[in-house]
Amino acid sequence: AERIVASPGAGSPASADILMGLRSKSLLRAYFPTGEGQTRFGLYESIRAYAKEKLEGMPELEGALTRHTAWFLEAGSRLAAGAEGSREQLDALELERENLSAVFQRSLERHEPGAALGAVLALDPLLTMRGPFGAHLQMLDAVVERLEGPLRGAALEARGRARLARGRALEAHSDLIAAEALAQA
Repeated sequence: AERIVASPGAGSPASADILMGLRSKSLLRAYFPTGEGQTRFGLYESIRAYAKEKLEGMPELEGALTRHTAWFLEAGSRLAAGAEGSREQLDALELERENLSAVFQRSLERHEPGAALGAVLALDPLLTMRGPFGAHLQMLDAVVERLEGPLRGAALEARGRARLARGRALEAHSDLIAAEALAQA
């Protein structure tokens, strides 16, 4: 919350105090996904829709969305590193699935395919191991279509690995050859 919400100035309440105030007014829900005492907060869907409507056009919105993207790309990348061999890291990545998916979708809508690629690469170990497999390939297809140069090569390599994992060897081979050509170029 501190990394995403811009501090309005000195003397303002801490992010935790703001979260607890919103929770006490039933504007946030608290949940414990791991059962190990880690508290997460989320918006109820009706509150999310209302807040989105009220935030449209506010000058603070762009900065908050930019910070949200940066924070979750960084966190997702960190969690994805080594996640394929670790149930704990996959579980932690699962907790951020919704935020990383939001970053992916928003980045595509804003014509920021590099950020969309970062989100899908962060989700890659989770989607490869737990799915949904079709959605994984659709996300990779979307970024491959929008990228050029080295980033396109990274997207092609990820899609090639995903296709190979799904038993689509000929398509995987085509992606991997194209990724190698871009890497050599």
